Parts: sequence; C-alpha cells; structure tokens
Amino acid sequence: MTACKAVALLVLVCMVAVLLVVYACVSPQPDWLSAPVPGGRHGLSSPGGRYRDIVKELGPPSAHDFSPGGFAVWDQQTLAQTTTGWQYARVELRDEQIPHGDHADFLYTWMRIPVPADKIGAVRALSESVTYDPLKQEVRARCHFMGANVGTLVLAKRVAADEMTAAAAKGAYRDTIQGAETRQGYVALVRELQTHASSLRK
Repeated sequence: MTACKAVALLVLVCMVAVLLVVYACVSPQPDWLSAPVPGGRHGLSSPGGRYRDIVKELGPPSAHDFSPGGFAVWDQQTLAQTTTGWQYARVELRDEQIPHGDHADFLYTWMRIPVPADKIGAVRALSESVTYDPLKQEVRARCHFMGANVGTLVLAKRVAADEMTAAAAKGAYRDTIQGAETRQGYVALVRELQTHASSLRK
C-alpha cells in the first residue's frame, strides 16, 4: 500500500469514527430506565445509560423502540458492517433491569460457538445469564456492559474448544470480566472472538 493510500484509509477510518460519535450525541435518545435498581445493591448501570456506549462501538441499531419497555437491536447484517462487532450474531439492549448479583442485566449478545454435547452443561454453568441454542450453535451472554458479555463468550469458547476446563473457566470468570473493563483487556478479548469467528468461516 502506498503512503497516499494509507493516509486516505486512515482519514476514512477517522471520519467514520467521528460520525459514530456525532450520531451517538445527537440522535434521539431512548425513554428508558436510566436510574440504578432501587436498593443500591445492583450497581449503577441502566439500559438508558448504556445505549450511547453501544452506539459508539457498533453504530446505529438495526431496529429500535425507544418507548418505555422498548429495545434496540443490532442484527447480523448491521454488525457485519462494523470492525468491532462482525463476529456476533446479534446484540440486543432491552429496557429492563434483571438483578444479578452486584449488577442488573439488560444487554444480550449472541455468537456462533459450536459446543460439543458433553460440554453444554459446563458452558451454561459459567453464569445464570448464559444460554446455548444447539440448533443454531449460538451462545448467548447477558450482562450490563459489552466487556462482561465478551468475557463470558471467550470463556464459553475456551471450554467448548477444550482450551480450558470447566472448573478453570469458572474460576477465571470474575478476573476475566474485570479485565474486560480496561480498554486493552477488552480489545484482546474481542480479537480472540474474531479469530474464532474467522476459523469457522474456513
């Protein structure tokens, strides 16, 4: 690639990033829950507060209902156009707060991760918020921010691929999620999922 083409590509990437930030700032905002779950035991996150973060990362949703009790969905076709989300089958943000330990769940992420029959139980046991659809070969993680979902999907992938035992994955769960709270840790986990998704295409 010539220097001119490299500069042009860099400018294009920067322009797209700026447009996503502008969209997130000026687009209509959902009339969703924006306060923590009452009682103070489930953290500060809310679907209304998380929406802008997801838009900054994945762009505008494929479909949405911004009224109370609504949702925003990023489908596979929309995600395929992104550099950070093409590996997922679906991302959905719902106007709900499901108490789960020290936080509330409302963000769902699906990804194709074939799980052998003898490991399905181990994958589901990672968290009460994990499900597996054996017909679609998709693992679904539900939490309150993308880093937690990505970390959960990575551990599910490792268990399914025999890269980690069920006990080791369960033991690494908290540290993996905490690591995903840093930019460097999050990017590393996303890249691991993208490598997995690329291997399924071969």
